[in-house]
Amino acid sequence: MRNLGGLVALVALAACSRADEEPLVAYPTSPGAETDRDGVAPTPPSSTATPLPPARPPVEEPVVGQKLWPEPTWVEGVTSDGHLVASRDRDLVVLPGGATQPEILVKDYDSSYDEVGVRGRVVSIWLGDDVFPSPVTTWTKAGGLVPGGPVAMRGALYAKPASETFAYRGKGTTSFRSTVAVVALGQAEPVTVITNLDDGATQPACRPSFGWAGNDIVVGGCVDGGTAWRVARYATDGSGTKATILDAAVPGMWPNNARTRIIVQSQAGSSIRSLGGVGADVDLDTTLRAALYSADDSKVVYVRSDGKLRRAATTAPVSPIELGAGALALFAISGDARFAVFATKRDTSTTRTDVVVADAQTPAAAPRVLAPEKAIFHGITTDGTAVVYQTTTDAAAMGPLFVAPLAGGAPVQVSAVAQRVVAGGGVVYYQEWDKPTRTMSLRAARVRAPASPIIVEPSVDPLTASVTLAGDTMFVASKLGLVVYPAVKP
Repeated sequence: MRNLGGLVALVALAACSRADEEPLVAYPTSPGAETDRDGVAPTPPSSTATPLPPARPPVEEPVVGQKLWPEPTWVEGVTSDGHLVASRDRDLVVLPGGATQPEILVKDYDSSYDEVGVRGRVVSIWLGDDVFPSPVTTWTKAGGLVPGGPVAMRGALYAKPASETFAYRGKGTTSFRSTVAVVALGQAEPVTVITNLDDGATQPACRPSFGWAGNDIVVGGCVDGGTAWRVARYATDGSGTKATILDAAVPGMWPNNARTRIIVQSQAGSSIRSLGGVGADVDLDTTLRAALYSADDSKVVYVRSDGKLRRAATTAPVSPIELGAGALALFAISGDARFAVFATKRDTSTTRTDVVVADAQTPAAAPRVLAPEKAIFHGITTDGTAVVYQTTTDAAAMGPLFVAPLAGGAPVQVSAVAQRVVAGGGVVYYQEWDKPTRTMSLRAARVRAPASPIIVEPSVDPLTASVTLAGDTMFVASKLGLVVYPAVKP
């Protein structure tokens, strides 16, 4: 099945429209990252409330594209090392970074039955309609195409960051239990790490979680027939448990960026524990819903189970800063963990939310509401100084697009009718439907000058065109083919 996930996995159905209506569209897949943590920006040098400039008409800028092929194309994802995976007409292909001709992965790929996944550097493919574990075909740039690989559950592949190594869940002793095994580049046979892991299908409290710490895999779940969630670190050579992080735990684990420490929790509360002998174990708070670390791992912003949003030091979290209450989701934080963007409301019909910003330097002040309802969060800029979001009025993911300084100041409207928005570092890409000319244009706005958009292409396919970013390259895929451009510089 097609992967419709992404940084902002919001979908509107493409449908037939009257001549005077804007077409409904779908968001493209967001690009991968070479680490398995997204959304935490590097520490900004400073944060100020410098006003953003007023709006100006869009300008032409020489952004020249090259058409790579004319066949209808749907992007499935981008590997963390920059290789594009796409359905081209009836075939599944990969376009290595910098190449102009693709490699065929599967001929006559059928997205109704076949399934592709892109995690880290690894592309995984399951063929046919078998819902039970079946052979997975994999592709990596270093290892090439490996057909008919280990028998794995669909979608249950966990790539090691910046590596061709991956773990997967395989067939277990019953339909509700699985094994966990690891495959490294050039390795003849998988190495079994766990022989009996509950899938959580009949016991939701046993639903497993996975992560990596160095060469070891970290698994939270119910193992060996037990009913208690346990977090442990396992050696990938098959020698068994390397370290038990927490027995009698409850679901939820959040490793830091360096993979040296991890937040785990029990019924009694949450704690920060060592993954690799770094730092002492310390109590954190009650149980959590979400957590994000600062770029240097010195701070953590988290949402408690009761909805309180807090920030604490990771070495001595005894006096956390109260940032807000009633949080339903934690979208992102700035690299220095000064700012947190979160939601306190959710529209049940569209799943859209409000967009709220908290500032840890002024915790006594009420969090700033940028959008009160039915909004879409698109990201924090790479330098950690601004937030990109959109407001909507109905089920279509279309409406005013804004850039707002995190440290205060009036938001600047980039577009009144933006759709298919993709935020990439310091540039925001979006499309606009023009009723008089009946054309869809592709535009880009630099966050440092959001009111001065650039027209990248004056006319793209109105129903199928989507933007995908891969490093300094931008791809536009549609029923008219695939075009590659240099990404707009911030």
